[in-house]
Amino acid sequence: MTELLRRAWNALDTFKQAYPENWHEEDEQVLKDLIREDLKMSGVKLKWVGLTDGELDAIYLQHHNQYAECESPNWGYERAIEDKLKEKNT
Repeated sequence: MTELLRRAWNALDTFKQAYPENWHEEDEQVLKDLIREDLKMSGVKLKWVGLTDGELDAIYLQHHNQYAECESPNWGYERAIEDKLKEKNT
């Protein structure tokens, strides 16, 4: 099943590049979920991917002012880090 999902991923990526106006993030997430479940069932362990210094710096700059004060309400800075990690590991 993994090979079939890999081919579907490649086809979806080709579609995304050819028709970006018709692309929906939900389409990609559905396929990611299927691949993750297939890998779990096959016993494959996925390697954890952390954030690079550059990615952390970029998130920091988006959420802090020039005085190093966090300007993101309601855990916005922390959620941005969490979201980036989820993006890289799903």
